[in-house]
Amino acid sequence: ALAGLVAHHWERAGEILEAARWTRRAAEWAEMRNLGEALRHWRKLRDLVALVPESPESMALALAARVNIIARGVWHGDPENQSATLFAEGRELAIRLGETRRLALLESAYSGALSSSGDVQAAIEHSLEGLRLAELCGDDSIKLAIRVTLVYAYEIAGRIEDALALTQDVLRHPPDDPKLGAGAGFSPYVFFAYFAANLLTQLGRLGEARAQLERALELARELDEPDLQSLAHGFFCYLARCFGDPEIARSHAADAVRIAEALGSALSRTFAYRGLGISHLMSDEWQPAASALENALRIARESRTVLWVEPYVLADLAEAYIALGRVAEGRQTIARALELARRSRSKNAICHAQLAQARLLLRTEGAPAAADVAAALEDARQMEQPSYAPQIHLARAKLAALEGDAPRQQHELREAARTAAAIGALGYGRIVAVELDALEAARDKRPA
Repeated sequence: ALAGLVAHHWERAGEILEAARWTRRAAEWAEMRNLGEALRHWRKLRDLVALVPESPESMALALAARVNIIARGVWHGDPENQSATLFAEGRELAIRLGETRRLALLESAYSGALSSSGDVQAAIEHSLEGLRLAELCGDDSIKLAIRVTLVYAYEIAGRIEDALALTQDVLRHPPDDPKLGAGAGFSPYVFFAYFAANLLTQLGRLGEARAQLERALELARELDEPDLQSLAHGFFCYLARCFGDPEIARSHAADAVRIAEALGSALSRTFAYRGLGISHLMSDEWQPAASALENALRIARESRTVLWVEPYVLADLAEAYIALGRVAEGRQTIARALELARRSRSKNAICHAQLAQARLLLRTEGAPAAADVAAALEDARQMEQPSYAPQIHLARAKLAALEGDAPRQQHELREAARTAAAIGALGYGRIVAVELDALEAARDKRPA
């Protein structure tokens, strides 16, 4: 805990190399306690070693600084867009030093940065190269840590089955030490426990996803992993929307924000405020929803991390704007969401944005926009994202009702019920049951 103070005294005394050594110790001490503090120390180390004559030791310190600045930037952002420069500098140092282990970590760190900025194919390539180098080293902790960035890239790229296979392999063969590979600032094993719930949700296996997320949250608490606790709480809000049950979100949104704000991590704060926004949306609390989603968007953009989340947040924000009567802003926002979703080529993001577009058109234009609504919903359906199926059929039922087509409305409601039952979306099952009862009651009241 005192390493940073010792480093400061050595620097004041003009002993820069000694100050650099102690700064590294301070950074490593902070890794499992405060990633933001660790990042400040790694940046300080980079600046210090630039002032001393080059030697194998100073080069190794400079390389360690670059690896860790990039890796921590995934959580805290890269507002100055330095990752590519740091990677190139670090790669040159690693090759000159013959440091295969550090080069593997550098490849993995850069993969995470590329995923966050949206360059997913390059992220996959760098993770695979990192794994190849890790195999040469035979270091199990590095191999486990690098799989984190590969799974992350696979998920963003829409390769859900690949991501789940890799994740489940880790969970089936847990390390003896659950903190193995935690030099990344968090336990890879706990990350995989959390991320499995994300992947199961996208595959429409909601009951399994909820149980897995509960286990991951408990594990994160037991092992004192606050960043992963915040992420798990935030993901419960997204899962709640897939279930169609706002109560699930309400009990987790505040915890996600509380933990993320205490940590100061840009990644955690982005997802926490996104979760809070979803919670408010599900309860028709439009102004708090808009405020939370705007906050998530601002944090992601200013920090330049997890930028792939933009189309999701923008689509939700557009719905809040429309409900608040800010129609022009809502239309501009959904247009941007659709543009970014298509550019990302993520089926999940496209489905999310197209469904939001359909709901916006239904709310603002109604039956006259029937062709555009139907097209948006068909585009969403073609993305084949099971967790969205009940919502798509509910939107189609609403369109049928606006057009006065009761048989088609009933058909779509029954399809919503069927798909909700298939994935375990109990909340949507209840919503559909109420709407079907209302439709039956209305039909019974009609004159013979």
